[in-house]
Amino acid sequence: MHKLAVTTGLLVAFIGGSALSLTQPQSAHAEADQSMSVCIQDTKSLSVLFLVDTSLSLKKTDARNERVAAIQSALSALGALQSASNVKVQTEFLEFGTTTRRAFPADPEWGPLSGDPAVQTSLAAAFADRNKSEDTDYVSALEPWVDRTAKPPDEVGAIEMLERAPANSCRLLVWFTDGQFSLDYFNAPKSIHWTDPPTEIRSDADGRALEPAALARICEPNGLADQLRAGTDITGGARAQIAIVALDNGGTPNFDLINSIASGQGPAGSCGTNPARGSFVSARNIGDLALQLREAVLGPSHGPTDGVTSCVVQSGQRTCSFDPNDVTVQEYDYPFDLSTGLTGFNLLTLSADRSVETLLVAPDGQQYALGETGDVTLNNGVLIHVRRLDIADGGYLLDAKLPSTPTWAGKWRVRYRTADKDAASRLNKASIYVFGGLEARLANTDVPLRKGRDGKITVELVSAAGEPATNTAFAAGSVIDLQVNGQPVATPTVNADGTLVIPYTVPAGFDGDNLVVTGSLRPAVKLAPTAPTVQLAPWSGELGRLTVKDIPKYPLIEAPEPFGLVINQDQRVITTRMHLDAMAPESGGCVALTSMKPPEAGGEPIDVEVRVFDGDQEITVGTECAIRLPSGTERYLTVEISAPKLTVDRSVRVSTGVVLNSTSELDASQTETFSLDLGAAIDPIYIPGTSDTVWFLMLLAILVPILLLYAVNIIGARLDVGRMTFAEFPVRLVGGQVRRVVNGQPAALALKDDDIRLTPVAEEGRHRSVNVGTTTLRGKWSKNPFADVYGQAEAQGTPLVVANRGTDKGGHEGRLDASLSGAWVFRANDVPRRASDDLQPLDGTLTLVIPPFPAAAKEQLLGQVEEISDRVDRAARTHAVDEAQVVDEAPHVQGATTGGHTGADDARVLPGRVTSTATSEWDDVPSSADETNAARPSAPPKADRKRDRKRKDTPDITPGVPTSQPDDDLPF
Repeated sequence: MHKLAVTTGLLVAFIGGSALSLTQPQSAHAEADQSMSVCIQDTKSLSVLFLVDTSLSLKKTDARNERVAAIQSALSALGALQSASNVKVQTEFLEFGTTTRRAFPADPEWGPLSGDPAVQTSLAAAFADRNKSEDTDYVSALEPWVDRTAKPPDEVGAIEMLERAPANSCRLLVWFTDGQFSLDYFNAPKSIHWTDPPTEIRSDADGRALEPAALARICEPNGLADQLRAGTDITGGARAQIAIVALDNGGTPNFDLINSIASGQGPAGSCGTNPARGSFVSARNIGDLALQLREAVLGPSHGPTDGVTSCVVQSGQRTCSFDPNDVTVQEYDYPFDLSTGLTGFNLLTLSADRSVETLLVAPDGQQYALGETGDVTLNNGVLIHVRRLDIADGGYLLDAKLPSTPTWAGKWRVRYRTADKDAASRLNKASIYVFGGLEARLANTDVPLRKGRDGKITVELVSAAGEPATNTAFAAGSVIDLQVNGQPVATPTVNADGTLVIPYTVPAGFDGDNLVVTGSLRPAVKLAPTAPTVQLAPWSGELGRLTVKDIPKYPLIEAPEPFGLVINQDQRVITTRMHLDAMAPESGGCVALTSMKPPEAGGEPIDVEVRVFDGDQEITVGTECAIRLPSGTERYLTVEISAPKLTVDRSVRVSTGVVLNSTSELDASQTETFSLDLGAAIDPIYIPGTSDTVWFLMLLAILVPILLLYAVNIIGARLDVGRMTFAEFPVRLVGGQVRRVVNGQPAALALKDDDIRLTPVAEEGRHRSVNVGTTTLRGKWSKNPFADVYGQAEAQGTPLVVANRGTDKGGHEGRLDASLSGAWVFRANDVPRRASDDLQPLDGTLTLVIPPFPAAAKEQLLGQVEEISDRVDRAARTHAVDEAQVVDEAPHVQGATTGGHTGADDARVLPGRVTSTATSEWDDVPSSADETNAARPSAPPKADRKRDRKRKDTPDITPGVPTSQPDDDLPF
């Protein structure tokens, strides 16, 4: 199958930005890049000097003047930085060849960068016909005259121009060229003024003779390179960070000399004596040039990541395998997550071919074709501006402004689509920068701390508008330093729900009635699960104040602990606990639940349930003295948030809470009301049963097979219960990817017509084995395809619960209660396996099973092929699950081992959720062969499990561990 690839990498920008892009590895100057980041954060000012080659050679290396689009892309990224943050950006342009001059002499020097995309486009377009200079003179580009007082007023080099930059502004030199140093003779003599005395060029030989002088002028001690690198401060003089991008469009130029200016290593050894402060990169084509110039102004790439979603649409249905002779549309998605706190993003897309259509897909499913340029407001309130780039194969620039209310938070996609099979094998590219940040504030400030007692300080991450973080993207990598009344306190890592809890003991003799909490936050975000962490703009300030009181004569109620898990497709119920403390003398009393705060997300009501339990007993609102605590005792209440019926297409954060009253048993007049806030993160959830999600769910969640089978039946498909449809073929598991083996080589995981075969099933009600290809399935079978059956696969005596597509009935011990409406088994060396433990390619056999619908078998099996490929791919980052975790928590087949793979041997995973625990080089999670160090959340109290089994109204389908998100979670 042809592949329209989207290669991505993550770029950490200088000031709270990130980019996903295709680039080659960058030079290792991380310290200099960090210095630029710190400089911009301190000064809030950036001065960028563009030094642009205008030599004749550009007529060959860039005949279509596409470098204009590359410059436009860099200006767009800078404009986004300026508009989405409080950083002032000034720009200046020099053109160099034989001489060096200001590109726009009529404009004021170092003027502010215009935020108008039309102005940015006109600036870049001015370089389209500037390709007539005879020479590529690096020395002249930096300092064209030895004696500045003698030079014409229109000539000025980069060093002098940097010296004129605004004071206390970070300086960045972005240098573009397409050729090596050369001084040529074009039928007329010319003078070179950077030598003393000036040198006449009367032949090509004269020009070549000056090459050693050029090297010396640049690289000698205190030479031109050292002047750019002087000191560590880049806010004054000619001191600047250097980013050089050279266009090597199929030629053989020697860039050693210009590289030495950035790297410090020249053709004759070291260049200069001051430490190098820059980077050099060679772009192989115009697409690379556009990406590299963006990275020159906003930071180096930190990839690489790799991943492709390869799907097609046939007859209105989207699948991931196809007949090359019957292709309608091919689509490839490049996903990225946006979270609360971000204020904007800047996107560059580069198509492989003009036939490729590029779309922006929002979390709510809205698709916007980038061919429609101009300003538009999407359904979620995001304002975007789209510009077309004048590049042969097509490309677009997109600026987006994100409203403060995070209606836009969730998974976005750049979608490439084509009906041209010849264009499907070419490479597309994308690059995105995000801007914004987070702040920190205190939560549950209404709960006072008590003198002489241990307490907790709860901190949550929020946007500048006070919106809580919507998902876990900000949790990993964010660092916060806190002080209480000016004294530093140890801070733990951020929890999954965007909060952190700091234990704190108020001294018994504390003289005061409040504590002031201050801190500094360095927020981090990840735009994709396996992407590097991006540091955003730091924040510091006061988080809030906490009241301090004496110990009362009634039970204390502490703020709830943070939720350790996230509500998602598989994890519908999460719990935490609250501490009731009557340990102090004469502090016994009654606790009552007086009210519940209505759950909401983004200020709107949300369909989740909040319940409070004291052991097995649910506490209801209004019950007097629901909990009685004698003095000298303590107790923990369980708070449960569940979303049994919720559907949400983006990540949100639910805010709710409980209000309790505590009254003294000695004096009823001594009472206090505790208003406690609760917050939980919710990832996208799709509930089966709605007409617009059935096909999507079959591919992504495989949660409604019974409904699908019923639908097939009622439209006339013949139900042949005496046979089972299956397919079996060799596969290779490589780094989290499942590939079909064809002629000994890995190929696309596709399904052919001649793969599909039929086999008899076992007799009704009998426990017996059925051979399916080379795999033995053992189970109890029913003539009714909707009845409860269970089964397991066997290979060399190793039992393996079949990964099935049934529905969990709940409430049965020691058996898998599901309809065996589909299964797949992966075996290597005739042993059921999860993955390659040593990360090496693993050859095996894949067996697919589907119920007896011959007419629809291929479509059903194709759905399994897509699911398997995606789930094994995503499960490269999933923790292994020990069997001990699932006993007594969910229906479970006795004798199942973790050596095999199913959705049923994972703790409380719906049988329809076929997952894998493959590991790859992307994560440091132990493999299923060694689970001793795997992170394992604690099981809920046994009393809670008993209570769960008593609830008949809503089947408990909640797994005990977090699993991957729905199919959207791709390996990028």
